[in-house]
Amino acid sequence: MNEIIEKIYDSPEYKTKGKQILYKDVFICRNNNAWLVVFVIQVSDFDGKSSKYRYSVYNVNAHKVLQADTDDYQKIVSAFPALDSLDYNGGRMDFIQFQNQKKIISQVIDTLDTNGVLNSDEISVYLEYLSIMNNMTSDSVKKVYSFFKEEI
Repeated sequence: MNEIIEKIYDSPEYKTKGKQILYKDVFICRNNNAWLVVFVIQVSDFDGKSSKYRYSVYNVNAHKVLQADTDDYQKIVSAFPALDSLDYNGGRMDFIQFQNQKKIISQVIDTLDTNGVLNSDEISVYLEYLSIMNNMTSDSVKKVYSFFKEEI
């Protein structure tokens, strides 16, 4: 998963000086025959002010990040929940459990990136991850988790 994150951070839309880039969440979905890894990215000033969220999409089958100015990206992201009112404050996350969930999703995404597909057991692990994370996040983030749970 780290290689995918590196590709996202190296993409042209995040090469902005004076901005801090941080991935907050990661999801998996399918679009036609392609498997996609979808990141929620927080873009903010270095002082943490002027924070906003946006999607970054990695096409597993093509092994590339979809650029935000392309029609493919716009078409895919237009179906996702809006991130305008997203607020990560208020979630109740146990640190150990949160770290365990991060390891699980990283393994699932690495498997997907290596094999180009997930089997039913791996999909079950991913769905369990979504359920656990959904219970640890703030109310505004729950809608995003619910959406991606339906998309797998």
